[in-house]
Amino acid sequence: MNQERNWATVATPRTVYVGIVDRSEFDRIASPMTDHRLAAEPHNRRDVLTKTVEQHAALGVTVVFQHWVS
Repeated sequence: MNQERNWATVATPRTVYVGIVDRSEFDRIASPMTDHRLAAEPHNRRDVLTKTVEQHAALGVTVVFQHWVS
């Protein structure tokens, strides 16, 4: 995924995905990182790094930050 700017989308009422273009900006998010290897098509392999932040339990909102590695 080749994005030129940050983006956000609400996948469900309790889940928000935020794409962070700049790796240094993504690295400043104080949450553990997970490295995902996406191999839907062998010739079009993309990797994505994610950091998940779960908000107050009563609100039940999860924010997933993503940085796509080209």
